[in-house]
Amino acid sequence: MGPKSSASGFYLSRAAAALLALLLAALVLALGALAALYARARLEAAGPRSGAAASSAAAAAAEEAPELWSGSAPTVGASAKPSRRPGVWDDPRLPASLSPVNYQLELWPMLEPDERGLHRLSGQVNISVLCAEETDTVLLHSYRLNYSRVAVLAPPSGEGRVAVQDLWLAEKHQYVVLELRETLRAGRLYVLQLDFAGLLANDLSGLFVSYYEDFGVNKSLIASQLEPTFARSVYPCFDEPAMKATFNVRLVHPPDYVALSNMPAIDIVALPDFGAGAMENWGLMTFQELSLMYNPSQKFSNRKALICLIISHELGHQWFGNLVTMKWWNDIWLNEGFASYMEYLGASYIDPRLKLNELFLFFSLQAIFAQDGSVAHRPLSVKKEEIHLTTHIFPLFNMFTYIKGASFLRMISGFLTERLFTKGLSSYLKKFSFSNVDQEDLWSHLQTVIDEQNEVQLPTSLKNVMDSWTWGKGIPILTLNTSTGILTENQFYLLAGDKQNTDNHTWIVPVSWIKNGYEQPLMWLDNRSKVFPEMQLSSEHEWILLNVNVTGYYRANYDQLNWDRLVLQLEKDPKAIPVANRVQLIDDAFTMAISEYIEIETALSITKYLAKEEEIIVWYTALKNMLHFENSLVTHKSFPLLKKYILKRISPIYHYYESLIQGDFDTTADDFFVQTSLETIIREACSFGLQDCLQLATNLYQRWMKDPSNHKIPHSIRRPIYCYGIAMGNEKEWEFAWEMYKESTASSQMNDLLYGLSCTREPWLLYRYLQNALEASDSVAVDIFFNVAKNEIGRLVAWEFITANWKQINSQFEDQLIYNSVLGVVIERISTDLQFQEVKLFINIALDEEHKVVATEELENAWNTSMKWRNKVDTTVYDWLQKNTVDSEF
Repeated sequence: MGPKSSASGFYLSRAAAALLALLLAALVLALGALAALYARARLEAAGPRSGAAASSAAAAAAEEAPELWSGSAPTVGASAKPSRRPGVWDDPRLPASLSPVNYQLELWPMLEPDERGLHRLSGQVNISVLCAEETDTVLLHSYRLNYSRVAVLAPPSGEGRVAVQDLWLAEKHQYVVLELRETLRAGRLYVLQLDFAGLLANDLSGLFVSYYEDFGVNKSLIASQLEPTFARSVYPCFDEPAMKATFNVRLVHPPDYVALSNMPAIDIVALPDFGAGAMENWGLMTFQELSLMYNPSQKFSNRKALICLIISHELGHQWFGNLVTMKWWNDIWLNEGFASYMEYLGASYIDPRLKLNELFLFFSLQAIFAQDGSVAHRPLSVKKEEIHLTTHIFPLFNMFTYIKGASFLRMISGFLTERLFTKGLSSYLKKFSFSNVDQEDLWSHLQTVIDEQNEVQLPTSLKNVMDSWTWGKGIPILTLNTSTGILTENQFYLLAGDKQNTDNHTWIVPVSWIKNGYEQPLMWLDNRSKVFPEMQLSSEHEWILLNVNVTGYYRANYDQLNWDRLVLQLEKDPKAIPVANRVQLIDDAFTMAISEYIEIETALSITKYLAKEEEIIVWYTALKNMLHFENSLVTHKSFPLLKKYILKRISPIYHYYESLIQGDFDTTADDFFVQTSLETIIREACSFGLQDCLQLATNLYQRWMKDPSNHKIPHSIRRPIYCYGIAMGNEKEWEFAWEMYKESTASSQMNDLLYGLSCTREPWLLYRYLQNALEASDSVAVDIFFNVAKNEIGRLVAWEFITANWKQINSQFEDQLIYNSVLGVVIERISTDLQFQEVKLFINIALDEEHKVVATEELENAWNTSMKWRNKVDTTVYDWLQKNTVDSEF
């Protein structure tokens, strides 16, 4: 993963190092080895871009690919013998006896398939290793590789070649085992020489071949994706993160191809087909095309900001992950958490309009807060003993590792100050450059910085503070009683029924807070409950807000007195509360209402001020949360009141952006939050029947129909305009969209058209649309079924169509796909006992036993939850909406 620095700072050039290695090896090799070296020397003389020649050993490896071993040593099969005695190969971790120093690696991937259609790979590797403990067994990771020659060379000063007694595969932990006739001596360098062969992958992992079209010409490329454990499928290696070494890589390829490897320059490559969004290979970062390529002429898209975030993430990895790497996968959050945190710093630096707090809240905090409330979730930190199999590693690459890790780092920066945090990280990176760490090393270096100053004081060591977070499950909820000043913490549970779990875990919480518009000194809650006299309210105009800019990883709850004061403050002057906190107040309130921490009326009251809200990110959050009410009330007597309530508040911000759309909309082209959230504003305004919105959709759609080339609808509002342009029209508007869909080659526009076509209010067109789905691909069919089922008129049409055509649908598509796309929507919208019984009967008749059990359980859970929710809606929400909705023109 790049060059290591030696103690003396002495470096050799690549050419000099290769020559020295050859000269040293020549001093100790027997006459028989000279032939192999001569063959390799001839190959090297041919130059790196010559595909006409390759070493005889590598060619032999390719020919002998079906065999594990074709040399003079005892031949063994490709599978480990069951009678093998117990040994170090039974341990899922490599032994500490050998550590790699340098790889001299040659790879020869075959771009042309053989007669069986397989792309073959052959190669040679010389691995210089340091022996730390005496051993007569060498373990290397190897997966689906075969070997034609293996040798172990001793130091130049001594014994020469070490004989290999046996070579075999320990398949359970993906090792190739070299059993030696002699013992390797501690403190000495050895060279492991292996000629190997394998196959290029076709699943975008390891070294894989990919095909693409370039101006009508079919072409191929070969690329790699080696994280986390795919390097072993390309060449034999010590495939563990702490086994770092330098590499000299030689790629053999046809002269009309270009080869790129990791060093010394940084290359950024867009791949047409790539499994990961991007990969931070040191000096050779690879991206999906959509994750890297941006066309400046495509205005009104948030893609520029998204690409900025992705590139910043991968650049962050050059320090956190590449330069400094975790010792083992249990600390993968030190890689991904840091890179995820750095992506926001980088993006907000490049474009100051991407405000850090709002950006992080929008993309990360709300997403992780919505998930981190289950009893099943594990802590961020994991004991290394728990991660020992390959199958344990892959699940670690999840949103908790990325986002929760980044959130904790942002929290540390908040309570330490950015200056001290940066100083500590600088020390950390310098100390562990080209090396490996665990989280204790990070805490230690940050603690050193803390101890050197008096400005920031913690209630205990940083390790104790952060252990309470990284080893704690879930997310805390802080509840403040402003009458007594008592602040308490408990684990937050999304499901009200989970509150019975008695987890006595205590987080050490940094409590930033505002009182009456002024930020106060940081407090620490280091017990389950603590009295803060400063947090008592003494007059009727005072209010308190916890978690300034939401830098802390917790939800904030208050007594009813303070909730009421916050509602009044928002109605009086919302700007006295930071934008990020206005977002979080709404999100916290609605989530806590659904989870039964506060009353529904309290959550609704937080939205009363929204007519004064100018920030589109706040509106996006409010509408996202109120969508739960909208779905629940759509068939209820409360719905007309909810419609009137929202329209009165959404009208000002809608009309502001409508004036821009009809005027100088170019001014919003690079505004990320507008391009991301405006679609939601227009969709909801039109959905609730705002006439100006429906007229705008009609006008823009009609202009587009008259001149599709010159009156394209801006990308950021295209989806709702397609939808309501079709909904307000008839067959002509629908047919036009269908023809545009068939002609389009842009996937984003095709997806928007698929959505828009489902918005028609004509049942016969919806039925025809569903018939078209039967002739489409699985993915398109799923989109059509799902979109039609989300339409209030289409829900019944989709249900009738599926029940009438189930045999054909079940045989033609994966029934689970259709179940997920339609049945889930139907279950969500069930409002009567008759509907419940109808769906239950269909499940029992149509689904197989496995899916029947799952679907029935989901149906009954949804029905019970719906009934419980509706009982509340019948009384509280209806009464509240009546009191807070006045007659208006809407």
